[in-house]
Amino acid sequence: MLSKKSMALARLDRITSETNYFTLPVFAHFDGRPVHVRTMWAELDLSKLREGLTPFVFRSEMDFDPSPDEGEPDSVRRLLLRPDKDVFIQAEPHGLTVYASTPELALKYAREISTRYAQPESSDQEAPYFYLLRIGQDSMNAESVEIKRPFVLNDDDLGLNYGSGIVEFERHLVAALRTQDSSASILRGEAGTGKTSFIRHLINKLQPSHRFYYLPVCATQYLSRPEMVQFWAHQSRRAPGMKKVVILEDAEDLLMERRTDNQAKVSALLNIADGLLGEFLQVHLLCTVNAPLERLDPAILRPGRLVAYRDFGRLNRQQARRLAQVKGLRLSQDQTDYTLAEIYSDKPWIEDGCNQPSIGFSKAA
Repeated sequence: MLSKKSMALARLDRITSETNYFTLPVFAHFDGRPVHVRTMWAELDLSKLREGLTPFVFRSEMDFDPSPDEGEPDSVRRLLLRPDKDVFIQAEPHGLTVYASTPELALKYAREISTRYAQPESSDQEAPYFYLLRIGQDSMNAESVEIKRPFVLNDDDLGLNYGSGIVEFERHLVAALRTQDSSASILRGEAGTGKTSFIRHLINKLQPSHRFYYLPVCATQYLSRPEMVQFWAHQSRRAPGMKKVVILEDAEDLLMERRTDNQAKVSALLNIADGLLGEFLQVHLLCTVNAPLERLDPAILRPGRLVAYRDFGRLNRQQARRLAQVKGLRLSQDQTDYTLAEIYSDKPWIEDGCNQPSIGFSKAA
């Protein structure tokens, strides 16, 4: 027979496997007692909530910016409140969970908090935006980021900037984004060839029907983690009928042919793009890479999984001169070919005597 100490340790192991340190007091309080849980999805003003219910704040997680451009340096990531002896409230930016001794008590506090501290419904934003996915210890939040230089390229501008075939590619990709959910597309090209600008064009063009999420490649494992299921379910509830696109820049490590060191990452991405997990997530993965097509894992290129691939190359001298003439630009050097960055950006000032390497193009004769 197990001792009382062994039973207590076993109970603690079970509690900690179901929760985390932040909410451990909740499970410790209700262990072996009746508990009723009510979840409410709402955009909450956590700073206002913390200020209004300061005496009841039991735990908090904060982000601190020592030099904010605007606003307060502190931002609230999540709160744990105890407004009553048998009531705990876990509040996060996109919703709250109430733990109480009776269903009526749980519902009462869920309604009261979500009503008093919900963010006002924002009107349709005129400026296009995307969502930056921010990763916590065991949570994911989506922070909207306004695009400062919005634009949508017409067919003529697409051809000027990206060369032949781009109009047909853009139409095919847009059609796929509007009709397919779990799938992937790949934009390949060296730095400066306009992949990010093309994505900015897509965000602007598809703003009414799509939500774009930017996920750092180092955090891609969060796409398929079980604890993220609620986050993606909430995103679908917030915007029913909207398509979801996840942007993965510099995604070579996820798309290269499988090796011992990246096999798990590649397999996870394949499942998201066209597996059972993808059936739930319903996201399109928009990936950018520098590696050539032949170095990518053959499985990602399978029809039905990959819906579009484009090689964003350098413009030859004739194409660059035509673009510069139409846009009123001046080419800084006479080169055999150019990236868009070299055409649109001013030449950097480099101190005399410094060696300037020539990368990717030949020097002028």
